[in-house]
Amino acid sequence: MKKGLVLTKKNRLFPVLTYITLLISIFYYIRNFGWGGGIESFKLGTIVWPLVALFGAFICISKYFNKIWIINFGALYVFYNTIAIILGASNSFKSIISSCIYAVLWFSLFVVFFDDSFSFGTAKINSVIFIIALPVIFVAFMVLVNTYSSQEAIKTLNPIFYILYLLPFLMLEKNKVFKTVGMVLIFIAILVSYKRTAIIAFVLILLYYLYRYMKETNKTPSSIVKLFGVIFASIIGLYFVYSQVISEYVALDWLDRLTSLEETGGGGRVERWKQFFEDMNNSNALQFLFGHGDVYPYYHNDLMQVFFNFGLIGSILYIGFCVQLVILYCKMNKAKYRFTSAYGASLIIFFLNSAVGQVIVVHTWFLQMAVFWGIVIGIFYKEKEHETQGG
Repeated sequence: MKKGLVLTKKNRLFPVLTYITLLISIFYYIRNFGWGGGIESFKLGTIVWPLVALFGAFICISKYFNKIWIINFGALYVFYNTIAIILGASNSFKSIISSCIYAVLWFSLFVVFFDDSFSFGTAKINSVIFIIALPVIFVAFMVLVNTYSSQEAIKTLNPIFYILYLLPFLMLEKNKVFKTVGMVLIFIAILVSYKRTAIIAFVLILLYYLYRYMKETNKTPSSIVKLFGVIFASIIGLYFVYSQVISEYVALDWLDRLTSLEETGGGGRVERWKQFFEDMNNSNALQFLFGHGDVYPYYHNDLMQVFFNFGLIGSILYIGFCVQLVILYCKMNKAKYRFTSAYGASLIIFFLNSAVGQVIVVHTWFLQMAVFWGIVIGIFYKEKEHETQGG
């Protein structure tokens, strides 16, 4: 693959500054969260994100397009989305430019960090940044919980996903103490967020991580029993802490929250999924093929939203990108790649959240996932190239 002008050590500062900007944006969005209201423009982002969008597009076209399948599908999906936004736009020129940058941004972040990791074989993200960022973001979220805990109309806090999407990054850390403390902080934040998707994702990741651990370490049956005993005791202890301490302050009933899934139709999701099929049934052939444009009837499902917005063509490109994510996991698993567990955890979060919410279409927390994928996939390809060259 080409090694273009972007691969100088000085330019490694760009991914670091980009990631710092992303962490600041997470803090900003949590602090400015408002249920049913818009979030003010992130001023630093208006300077940095256009540069990232352009830089990522340049790297993609000049070095990687038509060479790596996941980049091919991602680039085509983003390009198609941008064209749909431009052709279907009814707003001002400024609004069109903003929408196009937003549509390209996640993929550009993916390419920028892929390029950095592939070029050097390591992630140029200092752990100190992440070690400082997680506690700060956690405190900001707890302040948000305290702000809304007394309001009956607001019980579930969507900004929890900014914290949940930090979990795969946490799994890259070698320091077990920091990793454990970080997971406890994330778990506490999930508990008080009252978001079912977040708690289910966290539990699935724990089970997956346990499976990987037992598989990779070849544990004996007795050690497995002991491990499950410790986990069971920990769950009982956490539930006691929650029921006796946390619930006294936030007045939440998780058992009631989980058992209400059936009677509420998944929080209204079943009705919205039915609405999708009605809307598509009322669409004409062109809308079915090319989509309705960049509009948001909000179906609580990424694939439905992509299909409605960008039609069959956009859906094929999106599905192609998702299939490549899974294929890469299989390759990592076969190669016994050291970051397979962390990458698998990211897929659990992404696919679960995409199935019952909107990730790639709307929300800014997906930017974190794009960065993470760029890092782990870039290093994976670098190591594969090194093996191919007989290194």
